[in-house]
Amino acid sequence: MDGELFAKDVTTSRLKDPARARPMSPEELDVPRLEGRSEENSHMVRAALKHFDTHQVGFVKLDENNKKFIYEADALDGK
Repeated sequence: MDGELFAKDVTTSRLKDPARARPMSPEELDVPRLEGRSEENSHMVRAALKHFDTHQVGFVKLDENNKKFIYEADALDGK
């Protein structure tokens, strides 16, 4: 696959390919899945999003009250 994983220019980044209908899985990226504690995982997610200039990140526990805010089907591929 052409391009670096975290390329400075998003046109060459494998993660920002506009032709992809969905994000790449850990298996496709040849990286291990996150299986640590929730605190460790949130730290890693924050670090990755900071790399992409995200200024705020929040996490909530998924329960019946907030599940209704998650789409049942993706608009791009219907999954």
